[in-house]
Amino acid sequence: MPGNPLLKHKQRSGTGKNPAGRNGTDNGEWPEEAVLIDKLMDFARRELTIEKRLKELQEAFGLTIGKSTLSKLNKLYSVPSVRKPPPNEVSQQLILNQMSEDITRRRGPTRTKVLLAMKGHLIPRSRIREVMRTNDPDGAESRFPGHKLKPIPRGRLIAMGTWEEIHVDGHEKLTASSIRMGSVSLPIYGYRDKWSGAALLLRVVPDARHADPIGHIFLDFIKEYGAIPQKLTSDKGSETKWMKEFMPELKTLFAPDIDQDLYPAYVALKSVHNIPIENLWHQWLEHSGNNLHQHIVKGQECGVYLAHLDLHQNLFYWIWPPLIQQALDEFAEYWNMHKVRNQKNKFMPSGISPFELFKDPTIHGGQRLSIPVNPEAVEELRSRIPMDHDVAMAFITQEFNVWAFSVYEQLGSPECSVETAWDLFAAMSQVMLPAAGIQ
Repeated sequence: MPGNPLLKHKQRSGTGKNPAGRNGTDNGEWPEEAVLIDKLMDFARRELTIEKRLKELQEAFGLTIGKSTLSKLNKLYSVPSVRKPPPNEVSQQLILNQMSEDITRRRGPTRTKVLLAMKGHLIPRSRIREVMRTNDPDGAESRFPGHKLKPIPRGRLIAMGTWEEIHVDGHEKLTASSIRMGSVSLPIYGYRDKWSGAALLLRVVPDARHADPIGHIFLDFIKEYGAIPQKLTSDKGSETKWMKEFMPELKTLFAPDIDQDLYPAYVALKSVHNIPIENLWHQWLEHSGNNLHQHIVKGQECGVYLAHLDLHQNLFYWIWPPLIQQALDEFAEYWNMHKVRNQKNKFMPSGISPFELFKDPTIHGGQRLSIPVNPEAVEELRSRIPMDHDVAMAFITQEFNVWAFSVYEQLGSPECSVETAWDLFAAMSQVMLPAAGIQ
């Protein structure tokens, strides 16, 4: 049976002579080390008092230990504690990530503290309150009982030409929390030019909240256009890490004469204030997004898709991301070609298509303000992203892709569209489930 891990670790380090981990004191039966670690981490997430932790250990395992032994176990397994929070820079980013998810600003420091603790990040409430006060000074007032939420003030956008400012953000109306089909998720990330209104890049991505995929998309964007904007504007999420790091470096390298204190390369806003890209997502929903949502959820509603089957999840990812990308490409083409209505009070051009404005801004009173970047610099930056590009962009393994494609060919390579996707899914599933030994 497992013994006291404190004594066992002494033996491994050469400072003890008790391989069985027994100290002559009957503490009861020690659980397996992995089970004990999980329990201690769970205590930390739930922020239990010392007394409650000792009581639960006794109730769960019949294990009776004292406060000092519990403290040593916490130290041995690096169990997080509010007394030893993450470094200020790390804790600040964790708090900002939570704030960026709360667009209605209804979560106060206490609720934010609990949400962070649930993810294993124990940060004192005082630190959370300090960061929230600094970054959202009006937030506390907005949560005061009886306070009426103020509408976001409307203003007029101003820019001198294309590439002065590019707005980027993710779109989550097709993610797991929206379609509610288990863990499958189809997040989207997009880039839009402020002056012309052109949709420059729209991409379905496996994870729009992970810095590595979003970093690769940023570098793909630069590679495609051979340039960076004067300023990149995003929200405050942790997925923007590489954009936030790379943009100032590239601007310093390829536009050294521009003072970044006066003309910053990167700016982070709340999503609700990142107006150009948020407006584009609204147009996307009206054009295609809402319809796609209905087509996707139909699979579960009709009983064709079973969320608990890994094979169904992989098959979903084999069929749907290409269809979503096709819809995004079609929407971008439509949007860039459509003629924007005349707006008398608009500071920037109207009455012409975004494509015409982006293609030649000088004809319409604007400037092209892009900063050319060479491909070698892009690939050097890409080498700093831990996750390989193909891995970051992959929804499924190459092995599953090969298998699914062979089954698709066996069925005669039928047409696949959003209208026929679930018919194809059902036909392929009938072949693949028995082959995988699933009845």
